[in-house]
Amino acid sequence: MLPPKHCNINLTGPIPRWDEAIPLGNGILGSLFWGPMEHLRISVDIAGLWLRRRPQEELDKEFTYAKLVELARKGDVAETRRIFDTPYAHPTPTKIPAGHLFLDGLPRGSYQA
Repeated sequence: MLPPKHCNINLTGPIPRWDEAIPLGNGILGSLFWGPMEHLRISVDIAGLWLRRRPQEELDKEFTYAKLVELARKGDVAETRRIFDTPYAHPTPTKIPAGHLFLDGLPRGSYQA
């Protein structure tokens, strides 16, 4: 049985950078879809593959969605950056992809999956 149409991914143009990619995952296995339409890249990672422990930012009790919403409502940009941007200043092996898939030779155009 296929999922309903509203669950489809619609790619209508290139996604030039990995940090603008379409993320898909279930909390354990994750992937990023990006690149030009005729050379689509899929980066794949598995939680805990490189470190057999949780990343430091996950151990921080303030590193939660609820805290992010609270700070956004207050407009507290400095505190938001302190909590949520700090991990990106200290790269960890958990940010290394487990693998890449490249779909080359696709015709230009839009895709639905």
